[in-house]
Amino acid sequence: MSELKITIGITAFNCGKYLHDAIRSVFDQNTDHWLGLLILDGGADKQSKQIFQEFDHPKFQKYAFKENQGPYGTRAMAIELSKTDWYYQLDGDDLLPKNAIKLILETIETNPDAEFVYGNCEHFSNNSFRIKTPIKDPGALCVGPLFNAQSPIKISLFERIGGFSDELFINADWDFWLSVYDNNITGAYTDNLLYRRRQRVNNVGTEYIHLRPKIVEKIIQRHPDFFLDDQRKNETRFNCYQKLARYYKSIGDRKSAAKYAQEALKYGDSIPAFDTILQEEKMSFLRYKLRRLGRFV
Repeated sequence: MSELKITIGITAFNCGKYLHDAIRSVFDQNTDHWLGLLILDGGADKQSKQIFQEFDHPKFQKYAFKENQGPYGTRAMAIELSKTDWYYQLDGDDLLPKNAIKLILETIETNPDAEFVYGNCEHFSNNSFRIKTPIKDPGALCVGPLFNAQSPIKISLFERIGGFSDELFINADWDFWLSVYDNNITGAYTDNLLYRRRQRVNNVGTEYIHLRPKIVEKIIQRHPDFFLDDQRKNETRFNCYQKLARYYKSIGDRKSAAKYAQEALKYGDSIPAFDTILQEEKMSFLRYKLRRLGRFV
């Protein structure tokens, strides 16, 4: 392998104990051809702050925000501070497989014209995991990136696209990869596991899920060529509202769940979950509570 190196940027907010694991997964890499950045967002939880303050290593540079920047403000700072041509994002509650960096650098060397590298991603929790491979159909960009949004990129690509949109507090990574597609920029695929994504209930996306309808409309406006036909617009809106309906159903807010299910039906056909959501919205309070209680017994 040549002297090519890549910057790994770990961004942390409310990661707690998981931040230790993320950092360790970088040190466990089977190559040392990397530089590290640890970025702490403003308003982070106590444990993340403590880990950040106590952590010190010559291969890592640290930066802490006083005010909250959100996930994309912290990523943008990590990219700005990078001293290599390539950047790899690692969220503070996720992990890198042991050979990820070696595989990425080998892929870059054999594909010198590539501006990003993508591969397989493991989605895991305490009791489950699944391997997600990249989607080949560009139409799937209607609902999200075709592959793991944290995939390594050339920093020059990030600058050419214009970085993350300031308008988007969530889903700016989806918007970024839509821009990559719009500009017909090519990457290199490796049929290997490059990232391990932890499934958490109370993540940033969940906390700000109520913003998603407005975000979706902004993304549609920002990519007029991709969303030229109504079918793609309808698929994007349907996906947005059905996810909101399912989320509010899961937390017991049946009125909001029904509202978003009805909104989704303006853009697509009904799904079985909607039948349950709309039935529950009409139930008496007691019957509804007994029904929810029965699910947990």
